Parts: sequence; structure tokens; C-alpha cells
Amino acid sequence: MDAIVLAQEDEQIQAIVEGLAARKLIFVISTATKQRVDRNAGTTKTYMGAQKEFVAWCKDRYDNEMSSLVVTESKLLLFLKDRVVGRESRKRKRGSEPHVIGVKSILNAVSAVVDLWKKQSFLKVWE
Repeated sequence: MDAIVLAQEDEQIQAIVEGLAARKLIFVISTATKQRVDRNAGTTKTYMGAQKEFVAWCKDRYDNEMSSLVVTESKLLLFLKDRVVGRESRKRKRGSEPHVIGVKSILNAVSAVVDLWKKQSFLKVWE
């Protein structure tokens, strides 16, 4: 085969690959969007609160560096240790004694930060 034919075949293959990549990206974006739209409003509210708290904690702890906002396992564990585990519940019945949050609240915080990590990995914020 001559060089011209090979170049044309390479261009065709490249166009096919780019088309597949674009369709895959559209599918991933639409799936992620659908998941957020379909998510229970209470879950979204809970996640947003915990994610804002995580971001604020990162800014305080890491001197407001942008790279400090990237979710990592070690940051999640430190955040849980510093701000979540052992914290008093923010919700109390009138006249009742304060109590420490339970496992469900801790798992909600973990889920919220993992959801933030999923968004970051989708957007490839660390590259």
C-alpha cells in the first residue's frame, strides 16, 4: 500500500475513534446528569451540606490551595476524625440532652465526600 492510502485509512480510523469517544462522553454526561436529577431532594441537600463542610475544612487545613480541594482517602479520613466522628448532633428535641452523632450520620458524610470524589474523577480535576 502506498503512503496516501495508509494516511486516508488512518484518518478514517481516527474519525471513527473520535466519534465513539464523543458518543461515550455524551452517554456518561447524560447518565451522570440523570442520576443527579433523579436523586432524592433530601439526599442532595444532605450531600451538599457535607460537601461544603469538607471543602471548608480543606481550605482551612491546607491554606486555601486549589489542589487541597481534591478528595483523597487520607483527606477523607482526617476530615472524619477532625469534624465528624464524635460530633454532637445538630438536631435536638427541645429540652433534651445533646448526643453524639451515630453511624448513619458518619456514613452519610462518607457518602457525600465519595460523591464529590466521583464528580472530580468524572471531570478529571487532578490532571
